[in-house]
Amino acid sequence: MAKSASRKTVVQQLCDLRLILGLYDEEIADAVGVCKKTIQNWKRRGNQIHFRPAYRRNLNKLTDLAKVGKNVLPKRKLQRWLRGRDRLNHLMRGDYPRIHRRFVKLHYKLNKLEREAYRHVDRMRSKNRMTRFGK
Repeated sequence: MAKSASRKTVVQQLCDLRLILGLYDEEIADAVGVCKKTIQNWKRRGNQIHFRPAYRRNLNKLTDLAKVGKNVLPKRKLQRWLRGRDRLNHLMRGDYPRIHRRFVKLHYKLNKLEREAYRHVDRMRSKNRMTRFGK
């Protein structure tokens, strides 16, 4: 029973990756290291999946990357960001550390922009108070 449950989560992982990252089966297959037909067979067979440990590792890395990306950007923006430049190619080659570093940089930039926006709002509020009270 435990085997069936863990394999069911593999199918669920594949569906979640499609939804979160907005990837096609072929792109997920390239990132995991299998062909498109294998991904389709995994989805169809459900509890009769046989795969190598390397594929499991790649699938787990891809899932972790999706979790990090989901925390950094909203889903639509994440999908658009992933399709830009060579990011999708890096992902399909299995270069997860590079994409992860870019997520971290993007997260830092967004936090920096957010802090600057708050500072700007605070400055505008203080200016409004000063003009309102005639200072």
